[in-house]
Amino acid sequence: MLTSAQIEREYMDIISKCKNIFKVKDMEYGATWAIYRWSSLTDQLWMKIKRIRTIEESGSKIPEPIAVEYIALINYAIIFLFRLKNTALIEPPEKIIENTELLNKCTNEKIMELYELTVKEAYELYQAKNHDYNNAWQDMSSGSITDLIIIKVLRMKNIIKQKNNNIQSLDVDQQLFDIINYSIFALIKMQYSNN
Repeated sequence: MLTSAQIEREYMDIISKCKNIFKVKDMEYGATWAIYRWSSLTDQLWMKIKRIRTIEESGSKIPEPIAVEYIALINYAIIFLFRLKNTALIEPPEKIIENTELLNKCTNEKIMELYELTVKEAYELYQAKNHDYNNAWQDMSSGSITDLIIIKVLRMKNIIKQKNNNIQSLDVDQQLFDIINYSIFALIKMQYSNN
């Protein structure tokens, strides 16, 4: 079992890697992710977790490691949270399609500030839940973590379908924070199972 100090160090290292990848992509592509509709963002999460499960069950024919998919899950969940919680900065996709200049409001500096706030909130939620669960995820199999993330994504797909894409932050943000944290747990488990 990892100590709380080891988990915190690994958690922060993983967030740092995710942030660096996100920052490079944001500088290169801009906030083009803002064009995603809710269903498209959920589909991105679905594709990533489905690939992870397929690799767990059948292996991979692509040399890209499974860790890349967990990092993508974390970053797509963060993007989803951006869209939910920052409607003043990030215009709805329909408006952006009509006027792509609206993407200029989403500067790299502002987006990275949002990134920091979002991961801080995810970490604080992990700390609060850990009080009750006491790092129970360490006793879970990687497959169980994958299944939990699949359930979270399917719940979001159902919410979006039922609400006809008219969702509110409270509908899905807890699912997204759980996806971030469980993806981090999976990456920590992978790190220590390889040593």
